[in-house]
Amino acid sequence: MTKLLNILFFIFCIGGQAQNYNPVSELHYPSLIPINSSFDISLISDNSILWAEALNLYIISKNNIDVNSFEILTAKGSFQSSVSRSVLDAISDNVYLTEIKLQREDLLTQSFFQVLMNYSSGNSEDLKIRFYGEFIRDEKVIATIGSLEENNSKDKNSLIAEIKTYKPGKVTRNAAKFESGSNLEIELKDKIENRLWIGFWLKVTGSDLDIFKLVNKKTSESLIKLCLNDFQKLCLLNNKDEIINSSAPFLSRKVWNHIGLEINLSEQLISFYSDGIIFVKYHF
Repeated sequence: MTKLLNILFFIFCIGGQAQNYNPVSELHYPSLIPINSSFDISLISDNSILWAEALNLYIISKNNIDVNSFEILTAKGSFQSSVSRSVLDAISDNVYLTEIKLQREDLLTQSFFQVLMNYSSGNSEDLKIRFYGEFIRDEKVIATIGSLEENNSKDKNSLIAEIKTYKPGKVTRNAAKFESGSNLEIELKDKIENRLWIGFWLKVTGSDLDIFKLVNKKTSESLIKLCLNDFQKLCLLNNKDEIINSSAPFLSRKVWNHIGLEINLSEQLISFYSDGIIFVKYHF
């Protein structure tokens, strides 16, 4: 899936000195999760200009959350990072710290990386988790991401995940389970007058998955394909396996996500939605 990895992020680099450079920081998380469940949070950052030796990443929350795993992913592979309890001056909340070594070969050749974090929610009704990171070189802080202040999540400098929880109903227990390699085929026999809406709920347990294909039955050609790449981001591919979307929603494992697509024949347009938000339009 090498060609899919480009969807991890898009950035316009502007020349400048490292000390004036603000590292990329892109946070993705589910807005709604089942109570007493595990969930993923994704943080994307880069070391392209700074060439720092390490990133000290602090996780701060009033909630009693369990940190299950921290995985660092690049286009060349992945590795685990350990997490421990920590303290910060003037902060009474729960604080966790992971030190990410950035002088690894896979991080030196790939300046961007994803921190994929898995947590357990416990009995908390609402979760608020903020992130603060310090890029270290020669034992000095040369740049930061996020903020130690308990800002609103809409603040452009803050990295805050605000997540609501719910108690699952019995209906979710009746969901169909697809094993690896299995699929459900739906033939569109009736003529579509103008518009067709297809929507479904999806809970994934891994990454690198094919989710949906639109196939020409006469030629068996795959017209478009919706995939989840190694970074748990949605990618739409055309019949040449070229990535179409520039905006890529992140899907947490073990969390319900709604996927929808609208086919508009008069405009020869297919629109794809993730949790009610359109993320790509494709003319066919």
